[in-house]
Amino acid sequence: MKEKYGNAEIAFLRNVWFPIFGSLDHLIPEHEVMDPTGRVRFMDNAYVYACCLWDLEVDGFGPHLRDIDRWKFADERRRDVIFQTMGWRIARFAYDDIIERPHECRRLLEAWIARFGPSTFVQERSPLCDTIVRRAMALGGEVRPREARAWLGLSDKPTLAVLRRLVADGVLEPVPAGSLRVSLYRLRPEALREYWV
Repeated sequence: MKEKYGNAEIAFLRNVWFPIFGSLDHLIPEHEVMDPTGRVRFMDNAYVYACCLWDLEVDGFGPHLRDIDRWKFADERRRDVIFQTMGWRIARFAYDDIIERPHECRRLLEAWIARFGPSTFVQERSPLCDTIVRRAMALGGEVRPREARAWLGLSDKPTLAVLRRLVADGVLEPVPAGSLRVSLYRLRPEALREYWV
């Protein structure tokens, strides 16, 4: 396998892929794909498993931006669209991020897998819980029950059940307001890191 990988691809495997998956099963280096025009194109890493067709690219600044002309740049954009029309999902990582920010790359890949991978890759998460967490993240980390009801399009009881599940999972914490009724929940930052991992 070493002969098929360059420094960037080896760094991706060592710093990002292997810490998540622990194996190279179903990962194909320098995978050849024939596009609809008959041209053979290469993927840095193809992952083919179950319903997944993933193209995982590692792009260095020089070879993928600084050192190419406008026609090569346009061809790379066409290549991505062609692969996507063929059913491939594409994730591009910058070589500098893989070296300098591998933890962030792992979190991004894990979030990407949670979005596009089969459910066997991630623990079961309710789409309702995900909706509340994503909206709350976008709005400063707090959520009120009435906002959650509007986001989910549910009545009081099922909405409160989802909020209570997030509290039980340690993702949300109720904010005391002096009454028995909870009118505000706050996302726990330490739990969020685990939630998307």
